[in-house]
Amino acid sequence: MRDRTSISPFEDARPIASSVLSGTSSRNSSTQSTSSTSTAGIRLHHTLSVKGSWFKLLEDVVSEIEHEVGLIDQLFETFAELLERARRTEPNVVEMAAIATVLHSFYNGLENIFLRIAKGIDHELPSGEGSHRALLNQMVKDGERRNTVITTDLAEQLREYLGFRHFLRHSYSFLLQWEKLEELLTPLPSLWNRIKKELDEFVKSLDESRGESKPRDPREGPRKRPTGSRP
Repeated sequence: MRDRTSISPFEDARPIASSVLSGTSSRNSSTQSTSSTSTAGIRLHHTLSVKGSWFKLLEDVVSEIEHEVGLIDQLFETFAELLERARRTEPNVVEMAAIATVLHSFYNGLENIFLRIAKGIDHELPSGEGSHRALLNQMVKDGERRNTVITTDLAEQLREYLGFRHFLRHSYSFLLQWEKLEELLTPLPSLWNRIKKELDEFVKSLDESRGESKPRDPREGPRKRPTGSRP
């Protein structure tokens, strides 16, 4: 048996050092694991927060679209008798002024819908001269986070109503001409039905977006439409 006095102090220290190092390694591993779990939790919370904000935004946009559509329906119901009579008999100047106001309000309601989409989803609102026409054109294009709102040929028809609204805002009602009003009034029922159909398709595309597992990255571009859907 070796004499204790001949044992090097370093030999006694090795088991102790090994134990200490082992404990330190375990604590480091535990700390790293906790840190990884915490980071993952933060990322998950952020993702859920983004999803919640995006879905809430889409719900708000859909709600406002439906609200404006309801108001335009109410507009036409309120003046249904006047509009029907004007299709049979040429209206007088007072009736023409009332019809002009209906056409003005009709496009105002549509533009409210377009504005909400531009601000809420596109985060891009035209400004300056020609902004009203630019907004209408924006609705024809695919956005980074949405499909087109209306088709090109529908937008072409709506430009006539946009132009008339501009005229009415800067003119006198007694200067109205029945020929021009009649051109806008005659196709209005079928035009409004078509607008509602295209808006309904757009709202459905937003509903599909709300059903996705995560909010779309704008860099992914617009979602692909099912085969057979409108361009």
